Order: sequence, then C-alpha cells, then structure tokens
Amino acid sequence: MAKLTQPTTRPFQVPRTSISARLEKIGVGRAAEYAQFIRGEEQDKPLPCWGAIAERFAQDFVSASERLVVLDELIQEGDKRPLFLFIHTARQDTELLEGLIGRAGALPVSVQRALVALPEAADLVPSRLDKFGPVAQALWKRGAEALYRENEVFEARTAELLSFRFYVPDAFDPLVEPGTKATTEEPQP
Repeated sequence: MAKLTQPTTRPFQVPRTSISARLEKIGVGRAAEYAQFIRGEEQDKPLPCWGAIAERFAQDFVSASERLVVLDELIQEGDKRPLFLFIHTARQDTELLEGLIGRAGALPVSVQRALVALPEAADLVPSRLDKFGPVAQALWKRGAEALYRENEVFEARTAELLSFRFYVPDAFDPLVEPGTKATTEEPQP
C-alpha cells in the first residue's frame, strides 16, 4: 500500500477562533472590532451565531473593496458557512458578485454551485464560466430547472444559518433550577 505524502484532513480549528484571528490581521474597516464580536468579547453581550455575525458583517464592512479583502481571508479559511453568507450579502452588488466569480476556482465546490445558481449572478456567469470547476459548469449547462433546485438548497441553507443569531447559555444549572414564579398555594375563597 502506498504511503500518503500529505495529510488527508486539515487540523481541527474552532471557526470562531481561526476566522477572528485572520480578520484581526487584515487592517481594513472595523476588522479588529468585528473579530472581537465574533469571539464574543463584547462586554455583556451573548455569544453571536451566524445570523448575528452576518448582520454585523454588513454593518462593519460597507465598501466592496473591504468586503473583498475579507472574502480572500474567508476563502483561505475554507469554512463554507461564511462563504455562503458572503454570497447572500453580496447578491445585490455586481462588483462583489464579479469578485466572487473571479475567485470561483478557489471556492469549495458547494459554494461554486450556489454562486452559479444565484439568479442575481445569471447575467455574469456565462462569460466567465471557465472560472468555475467542472461540477459547477455542468450544473450551469443542465439549465434553468437544475439551477432553480440548486438555488433552493442554497436559500434553505442560508436561512438556517441566519436563523441562529445568538447563543445564550442557561444562567443556572438545570438540575438545581429555581421554581416557577407561579404560586403553589390554593386560592383563598
């Protein structure tokens, strides 16, 4: 049996930690504050989940040039979830869609498929189809019905990610949960 020369998996990383560390270094916009937000370091605030992270991204990185710098870091990170959310936030911005398409070869296959199927990118894809891998190209060539179904998958996945805004842990141990506020006494006549 042949020996593998490279590991077949990446070392485990906690996305909250690794993404925020990458973004903290880029020095654009409010990247440092955004990284602190992702790590949940804002005082007296709950830990953000993907919904709040995407919402804050749209607030902190307003210009297309800032967002494209962030995109390059997200591509290097390799986690599909923020890439799906990036597509979601970029869908109305032609400059960002062009930036995504220009980097399509570096995107994971499932993200390429989502981008090819995005109705807002339909006019941009045909002239740059060569930027995509063979799986995304084949999806495009299968036509409108296949693109529609793939977009439904993307929309469902994005909605699921956006539905969780914050993680708020229980403030007490459920085994020693205090009683309810309702009284247990019988009403007096």
